[in-house]
Amino acid sequence: MGHSRGGFRSPWGIPALAVLLVALAPHRARALEPLPVPAEIAIAAAAESGLLAETDFAAVDDPFVGPLRVGRPSSADGAAVSVLLFEGEDGLEQIQVVLQKPWGDLVPKMELAGAMLRLLVEVPDPNPDVAANPSFAAMSREAQWVLGLLSESWAGWPGSATRQVRALDGIAVIAEGNPPDSWVLTLVVDEDYGDDNWPGFDPANESPEVAEARLAVRAGDYRRVHELLRAAGIPEDDPATLTLLGDLHRFARLGPVDQQTAADYYLRAGRMKYAPAVYALAVMSNAGFGVLTLDGLRFPLLETAAESGSADALFVLSAAQEGVFYQRPEGVEPIDQVEAAARLDLLAAQVDLANRYAAGDGTEADPVAAYAWALVAVDNTDPGVDWIRSRELAARYRKPLSTQEATRARDLADGIIAEIGG
Repeated sequence: MGHSRGGFRSPWGIPALAVLLVALAPHRARALEPLPVPAEIAIAAAAESGLLAETDFAAVDDPFVGPLRVGRPSSADGAAVSVLLFEGEDGLEQIQVVLQKPWGDLVPKMELAGAMLRLLVEVPDPNPDVAANPSFAAMSREAQWVLGLLSESWAGWPGSATRQVRALDGIAVIAEGNPPDSWVLTLVVDEDYGDDNWPGFDPANESPEVAEARLAVRAGDYRRVHELLRAAGIPEDDPATLTLLGDLHRFARLGPVDQQTAADYYLRAGRMKYAPAVYALAVMSNAGFGVLTLDGLRFPLLETAAESGSADALFVLSAAQEGVFYQRPEGVEPIDQVEAAARLDLLAAQVDLANRYAAGDGTEADPVAAYAWALVAVDNTDPGVDWIRSRELAARYRKPLSTQEATRARDLADGIIAEIGG
């Protein structure tokens, strides 16, 4: 995740944040700590759901990540579900539960995910609306809690395809979804893995109350978040507090969705050009009425967010068609905006930049740069749905290079990683 400081501008009209200032999230070593359960126990727990049998698991030697055990229903009418067990030298490192069309066979699918959780953590109280629903009242506590997290990840924090991380008992519970098609739950030993809330846009300058509130978000304790922020008195000059309060209301963490109150908080933070708040307003403008209203509001907000250091806004603008409502600054090309977002540590931009250099899209083809940016993406990939994809991308762009070219690419990647990581 890219988290940056703001203010300085580059000669080509993109914030020099994207080039000169560093992301605050550190680049961690990719070696993972083993989970405190063996793969055999996880397989037995998966079978409790009735969706999978122990005999449905097969060993796979994946060329990009190494040994896996993959479980898929063997029956022709089996549910669209799979369980991936990533095994390292010292034991099981990741458990992934992959659900396609999750709303079909919802209860057994939640019980499958809940069985995985039960091996590793004690979950907090489930979402009250889930627990009180007669359709879900008979589900286990863990399954109810997973369903609540699924609902949150689809509602978004702050987007419907956004990664969410909950840290419970030293285990990172990572939810990622693309509604209404798929949802993935990943369990891994926590190493401060990031999401859009963690560690925050500018953690070095946040108040103690906001820092503690972010920890409460990671624990899923939204009432505690609200108490902490209210205790701080909601200072009008603290955009991080205002933005978190907007998130609580926008995504129904304190009750029914309240877009009006959320927008009010975002606007107050947006007046200080706080990038997450301005970007949230830009995303909310998608609910506007009519194309003219939508684009006339959205693009100025995206430009303001980009100028304030939002990697997401820069990346969105890189794909925008120029027209009445948006013109790129003179001398700025889409690939410049992608690279700016990539240097702000946005994984999607790093992957896109690698692909652009490989294909010569908007720039001269440069296989060395393509491999270098793929290596940067691998370094920036935390456990979850991109774990295999990033490594596959790097392997693809390494293949056509000579040994000397590959060494140059690694040196280039090391320099970029050092610049981003500070």
